[in-house]
Amino acid sequence: MRFVFLTLAILFCLIGIAQKGSKQKIYSSFTTINDGLEKTRADLTKQINQQYYFLIKKDSTLVLSLDSLREKTNTLIRYINQTKVLLIVKTEELKKVQVIDNDTIISLKHLTHFDDYYTPTEFLIGTDRWNPEKGRYTTYELQKQIKEYIDYIKKEYKQKHIVYLQYNDYSFVNRFYQKPLAGVITYLSKIQLDIKLQEQNILIKLAQNEKP
Repeated sequence: MRFVFLTLAILFCLIGIAQKGSKQKIYSSFTTINDGLEKTRADLTKQINQQYYFLIKKDSTLVLSLDSLREKTNTLIRYINQTKVLLIVKTEELKKVQVIDNDTIISLKHLTHFDDYYTPTEFLIGTDRWNPEKGRYTTYELQKQIKEYIDYIKKEYKQKHIVYLQYNDYSFVNRFYQKPLAGVITYLSKIQLDIKLQEQNILIKLAQNEKP
């Protein structure tokens, strides 16, 4: 968790100066942070899969509940991955297959329009941040899906000590507004890691035999 908070602090600093400092240095920094976030999420996923296995082995009555949690978590992660791909396709003017083949969904190393802030804003928010677009793969829809995920967790797992994701404030859109492509992709990776940490937090509480 300390890693995520530190990364977030660095991330916002980089986004704030992205248009003022050396573009290549800023791009390199975003790439390093994004790679770290993605690697951490991959490592965490391996741990989580083991936790699922041992929990079900310990208590088979948890199968349906845990299958539901895993599916809803993975669905949200996949949705954000798809948002990343489409965002890169739009900004880089590539075909979807090119983005996936280049592995830019994981790494930022292949981006050429990494400092483009207009296209990501138009794609995710629209022309008016006070009245953002509400279609699929927008910040509005992303925030809505995160809220639905958290509402599900609150309903399904009523432990008192679960720390819930906090992405329901009014500043959510501003975190993407007029931010460079590299910064937006990195922030989406940070959200994905937070979602996996939320998932793991629930599994830890269940392993501690705290009843819903």
